[in-house]
Amino acid sequence: MFTAIFDLDGTLTKKDTYVPFLLLCIKEFGLRRFSVIFLPLYVLLYKCGIITNARLKEVFLSKILSGIPIEQLDPVAERFVSYLINKGLNRTVIQILNAHLGQKNRVILATASFDFYTQRFAERIGIGQIVCTRSELKNGILTGRILGSNCHGQEKVRRLEELLNPLEWGASVFYTDHYSDLPLLEKVGKGFIVNPGLKTRLLLRKFKFDCI
Repeated sequence: MFTAIFDLDGTLTKKDTYVPFLLLCIKEFGLRRFSVIFLPLYVLLYKCGIITNARLKEVFLSKILSGIPIEQLDPVAERFVSYLINKGLNRTVIQILNAHLGQKNRVILATASFDFYTQRFAERIGIGQIVCTRSELKNGILTGRILGSNCHGQEKVRRLEELLNPLEWGASVFYTDHYSDLPLLEKVGKGFIVNPGLKTRLLLRKFKFDCI
């Protein structure tokens, strides 16, 4: 079976989705912790390479969403997904997605974004399988921690290896906008770069991936 794998942020969507989702949550639930004023410091630490992408993501999750019951977050996630579908899609890549769906190819969403809205998004656009970053719940309440590992870089490959057998990788394609997905780009049969930024163009230029 032929498999098409799609990144989410900046690929199926025009832009990143995690920060806009958190901003919507702040609007819905308010700033619940004084310590959110230190979030820009964590961004700086990440930019300087002092903390990881996973740590930065978990800090934002903890400061903004920990203690929120998932049943209260669900309708916010639904509104956000509706906004993405109405105004935030990359229509060029959506056409490619629909072509794969029309050909009955296996389609997988592989994203570092969180499950509480990416699973809904996948369902709404017709994608049946997803690997993503999972949020930890206790008694139906967000703890502010990542469950398992951040689905980023090599972790995406590891998750997908649980879904695809070795013989299926040759008959697979992957669409992404970001250099952090190089491990998966090198694993699939063919990789495509979607609207890459300057840093991604520079870092990936020697690999000769096709650009969309």
